[in-house]
Amino acid sequence: MHTISVAMATYNGETFLERQLMSVFAQSLTPHEIVICDDGSTDRTWEILERLKAFSPAPIHIYRNKERLGFRRNFLKIASLCQSDLIAFCDQDDLWDDSKLETVERAFTDKVMMVFHGAHFIDAADNPLGEMSRVSPTAMKFKSMELDAFAKVLGFSMVFRRALCQFDDQHGQSIDDTHVSEVAAHDQWYTFLASVLGDVVYLPDPLVRYRLHSANAMGFRRKHSFRDLVSAFRYSGTNLKKRIAVLRARCDILDRLTADRPEVAPALAAYRSLAKTSEARLTLYEDQSPLTRVQRYVDLHRNGIYHSKTLPLSRWDQRKDLLVSVLGPALLQKDAVVKPSQA
Repeated sequence: MHTISVAMATYNGETFLERQLMSVFAQSLTPHEIVICDDGSTDRTWEILERLKAFSPAPIHIYRNKERLGFRRNFLKIASLCQSDLIAFCDQDDLWDDSKLETVERAFTDKVMMVFHGAHFIDAADNPLGEMSRVSPTAMKFKSMELDAFAKVLGFSMVFRRALCQFDDQHGQSIDDTHVSEVAAHDQWYTFLASVLGDVVYLPDPLVRYRLHSANAMGFRRKHSFRDLVSAFRYSGTNLKKRIAVLRARCDILDRLTADRPEVAPALAAYRSLAKTSEARLTLYEDQSPLTRVQRYVDLHRNGIYHSKTLPLSRWDQRKDLLVSVLGPALLQKDAVVKPSQA
């Protein structure tokens, strides 16, 4: 059996913190330790943490950052302080199912580097808001490089091997796929590493009640309206440009890692191929000629990029490309029309 560290980040979390910690204390599989880093709270968070230490069934280590790190760097700091085989990220405002750690731990076979799971949504008053969209109705195992490079694996739903932390010195070279002026969010970073270095397992079990409220550090939409879909299409060129920047950064990181880890070479080749493919896709978003756009799309489809099992594109990626090949760039947000060489 693997040991598990619970890694919690806190910041002004007094409203929901106690209930979340009690759900962690109630786990059927007691964690080896609970590691908490507070990022300079100005409310009663620190007082609550100190008071609840006495109720913890596991050793609990609490740290206070001397200066604010932000959630990205704070979560990486916490991971670096953990000592167990596995690390389970924990938000300060959710509620865990009693069997979360036990269920996830069972899924870690030899080659599995990360396990992530489903969730229910609740509001500030614990009222149910539905279930997070499932990746699959049943458990799935993604072999190395079979997971979408931009799969939205959320931090609260993931448990990963602490061995991935040995590569955190490269994190400063990463790029966040939403905010390209930032380094990658903690969940993006470890999902990238896990999918490169081993298998990733998805469990559909809703093992967390994820709380949606006005103070979420990172929000999450339950449903997409027609207006959301139109907006997603309008910004698809801009978002593809961002992804190209992320892919290039990942290629640079993998290139550096291959010196000591030659087994990473296939991942480097796969990411270089995806970056090249993405640059070819971006030409659809700048070409003013309808005939040329359609021909580009046909060529991309014929080359099999939409059906690749290695770093696969999503169905939505294909639909956006088809739409823009037919409708052209006129409907896109203006900054989306950028040549690959300028991305």
